Amino acid sequence: MSFAYGDQSAPGYTFSSQIGNSALKWELSGTKNIGLDFGLLKNRISGSIDWYDTRTKDLLLPRLLPSSTGVSSVIQNIGKTRNTGIEIALNTRNIESANFKWSSAITFTHNKESIEQLATGGQDDIADGWFIGYPVSVFFDYQKIGIWQTDEADQAAKYGEVPGEIKIKDQDGDGKITTSDRVVVGTAAPKWSGGFSNTFTYKGFDLNFYLFARVGQMINANYLRFKSGTTENQALHDYWTPENSTNAFPRPNAAGGVQYLSTLQYVSGSFLKLRNVTLGYTLPEALMSRFKMSSIRLYVSAVNPLTLSHTKDYDPERGGSENFPMTKSFLIGANIDL
Repeated sequence: MSFAYGDQSAPGYTFSSQIGNSALKWELSGTKNIGLDFGLLKNRISGSIDWYDTRTKDLLLPRLLPSSTGVSSVIQNIGKTRNTGIEIALNTRNIESANFKWSSAITFTHNKESIEQLATGGQDDIADGWFIGYPVSVFFDYQKIGIWQTDEADQAAKYGEVPGEIKIKDQDGDGKITTSDRVVVGTAAPKWSGGFSNTFTYKGFDLNFYLFARVGQMINANYLRFKSGTTENQALHDYWTPENSTNAFPRPNAAGGVQYLSTLQYVSGSFLKLRNVTLGYTLPEALMSRFKMSSIRLYVSAVNPLTLSHTKDYDPERGGSENFPMTKSFLIGANIDL
């Protein structure tokens, strides 16, 4: 940062928004782990199962401070967390014949993360977005349950709304929507993830594909391109109109004033991806001897060619981020051994 005075410049300085903490210490984790490795049918089926329980204390986390302190946050050793889960790996040799072989590999991971204790003791720390019994990273907001429809005009009026506006769940049933109606609507942590790989070989041909799934997490997508207070064209969304009684997006309104727009950005992040597929062909040895080479393998490959998810606008593996999208690539190549 610098300041200009005529044709001269001088360095400028400012205070950091984060204050130091000389009392910081290392996080400490203790883990219990039980594992089982197995092989069946002469190792035609083999794999492993691991269960773990990791408990961490003195967690290093940023904590918000009142603006009256002159700074905004401080890193502290705050509270305790617990991670429990299971990891399964399974390898199978399904078919093994003279000309045809088929093998598979399956992985499955389930992890549950939860905050056990905070600096506030057994109380949630709403200011920092930390909640006892939930993962560290959660989405805390009002719960959108739809759009007020035309036949709900009288009920919407009780909440100061009209048909076409966002309908929020009244969590405490007091007949009004207040900050106490905010809840944890989701988490970025998946309930489980898994992979499924298959390899086929037939004479000189080989085919491999790998599927990867992540299920149960939520992403924070930038659907706030929806701008209710402007008149210019915006992203195409399923807007509510009297003729289109959708529960997706509220009615366009050039005058603005639509509430709870933040609830539009939370969407399911579950997905299934074809991560990689490769088809290859190895030229016969008799042909290789004529060229005085050991082997030549020709192949075509695709990376991330297909994604099945609940959203078409974002790569759910990136959590809704638009900065670094997962790329697709298609390759044609050859492996040559002299």
